[in-house]
Amino acid sequence: MLDDSDRCIIIPSDEELDAYFAELERRQLEARCFLTLPPIESLSRDTCAEILWIVAGATEEEPVKISLWLEFITDTLFGEWAWVVHLDEKVLEAYSSWDRYEAAVETNVRFGAMLKGKPLLGLVKKFAFKELPEDHKEFLASFKALEIEEDSKDGA
Repeated sequence: MLDDSDRCIIIPSDEELDAYFAELERRQLEARCFLTLPPIESLSRDTCAEILWIVAGATEEEPVKISLWLEFITDTLFGEWAWVVHLDEKVLEAYSSWDRYEAAVETNVRFGAMLKGKPLLGLVKKFAFKELPEDHKEFLASFKALEIEEDSKDGA
């Protein structure tokens, strides 16, 4: 567990991020293809849930770089889900823009104050670390149980 996360996580400056993404774009143009996994995995949208393992494996000797780009959660096309690993409270929070979950329709209290007036994901489920399901089937079933019936969404 990252109890000493302030020395294991690095947040690059805007200038460092701009330089990194400019170099990535230059290499993509040079190779004439989309490079699916940039050299810094933790900064790639394609890393997806693997970011949890990357962050969990961070050490002072090998810190991980992350980018705090909160506006991404207002992107309902690419930001279908947001996962918050809250180290202080030791919980995993799942947010979604999908209206198939009743909770996702509610106002988002975590990000609402920071991103006023923008479409936000709603909190669907919160797991205490010690209460996380044992396997992926149980994990997915906990979300399936929260789905709204199609008739309910249409007001029928």
